[in-house]
Amino acid sequence: MAPRRWAAVAVVVVGATAVVAGPSSQALAAIAGAGGAGVGTKAALGSPNCDQATGKIKLQFYGAPPCVRPWTDGSDNGGATAQGVTAKSIKVVVLVPPEDKDKSSTNGGIKNQATGMNGLSKDATLDENAVLAHSYQTWGRTVEYQFVEATGTDEASQRADAVTVKAMKPFAVFDTAQFAQGGGGPVFQQLIANAGVPGNVPPMSAGDLLKPMEVNMAEWAGKELVDGNAQFGGDDVKSKKRVFGVIYPGGSDGMDLGVFTKEFAKYGGKIAPGAAVSYSTPTDPAAQSAAFQDEATPLIAKLKQAGVTSIVDFAGAGLVANATGSFTKAATGQDYFPEWLVTGSPYNDLDFFARSFDQQQWAHAFGQVWFTPYVAGGASDALTALFQWYWGKNEGTHSPGIFSLVYRLYNGIMTAGPNLTRATFNTALAKFPASGGAFQNMITNLETGIPPAPIPLRGTALAWWNPKASGGSNQIGIPGTGKYAYLNGGKRYLTGKYPAKLQPFFDSSKSVLQFDAIPAQDQVGPYPCDNCPTTGGGQAPSASS
Repeated sequence: MAPRRWAAVAVVVVGATAVVAGPSSQALAAIAGAGGAGVGTKAALGSPNCDQATGKIKLQFYGAPPCVRPWTDGSDNGGATAQGVTAKSIKVVVLVPPEDKDKSSTNGGIKNQATGMNGLSKDATLDENAVLAHSYQTWGRTVEYQFVEATGTDEASQRADAVTVKAMKPFAVFDTAQFAQGGGGPVFQQLIANAGVPGNVPPMSAGDLLKPMEVNMAEWAGKELVDGNAQFGGDDVKSKKRVFGVIYPGGSDGMDLGVFTKEFAKYGGKIAPGAAVSYSTPTDPAAQSAAFQDEATPLIAKLKQAGVTSIVDFAGAGLVANATGSFTKAATGQDYFPEWLVTGSPYNDLDFFARSFDQQQWAHAFGQVWFTPYVAGGASDALTALFQWYWGKNEGTHSPGIFSLVYRLYNGIMTAGPNLTRATFNTALAKFPASGGAFQNMITNLETGIPPAPIPLRGTALAWWNPKASGGSNQIGIPGTGKYAYLNGGKRYLTGKYPAKLQPFFDSSKSVLQFDAIPAQDQVGPYPCDNCPTTGGGQAPSASS
């Protein structure tokens, strides 16, 4: 999915039948001429792999790309149109962690389906690639991977690894080392982008990532919470009129607080004096956890002293270090129990991470959740369902994070057309049609393919934290205690569409923890997977080679 975050996973069931709305004619026309792909043309819609009802290829995934014109082997694709591109291949270099890091418990969810154990980034890259290579049009070229082992997580190592990778002159670079905390990171990614690698763009700063969350949060909190009492907080605040404070990532690439405060003011909302506190994030992932712990106590003390009853939490709970975990622990240590307003900041809205927060604090958490409810029936998420559509349930190494990288690459290659250059690749991605989530009234599939804009549209559901509920984590299915309870059946909202009245947070009778089956409006296909391992194809997963 257009995955803005590694765990941008969604849910789809294999074997259900429904018509999912395809991309609009305007969206198709926008990318039709990017590089000769013929998106939206009669020839594209007549292609054997095209579902004319949706305008998308027959891929068992709600985020399938739009159909493109047929291609005849041996046709002229322009040859070496860009760095790392020849008439027959597209070179991609993958930065992988050392094997001991790759198989650790913090490897970002890379699983070998055959063994049930943690798998390797290299195997996941090749196996995720096989899924998409089967169905995508690549204009006579094959994606070929070269792997480089990361030397470390510190800035010097990130710089050295960037030098090595740049010298290989690839079309695109994947940083999979970051998922396993074994190398890579923002310095490496920025240097690769600065080098002009055609298929790479600068990593999103915290500020860019959080802008749509700021806008959505300002609207929701402004409509529902301003001028009310902090009724969902602890005994020390619940009878008081709400006083808002904010925690956010600071620094040169941190969040632009002005986006939130300006939007919040439109609804009469304001931050209390001295109640906007920022924290810093070291570039070395190994140093982040200690830094967050050091900053948490004085920053929470500042919010308490300012009389804040309701904390707008833009702090993250990332793969490497957990800022919100540090802040909630510090609040309990100071006997301070405010409302915690969930913004969807990565990955506070994922059950799996929220379970690690101080539960005395998070019992007062509610707000916007980007991830969708877990579905107990069928595959736990759309990416697993897609992977198993091709490989089956007992073969291959699957990784949601690595899929997001491969998915972006193939979407760009296919919709750019034969003339694959940096310009046609990025233009195709910029205009890739949006689908899923609030765009199609789906509740178990996320928004994907959202065209970039100053502040991109981003959907969320409304939910509250139930520390006693147990079951599979939203989206990823990992069992445990503590779950987000969704209001309005998990309905997702886009900017401008949030309810004007306070919703029934913390009312179990009006909430849903998960679904037993995929709702009808979220179903895709089913489509056959011709000549796949699931239908008798002879392909073997990478780990078996």
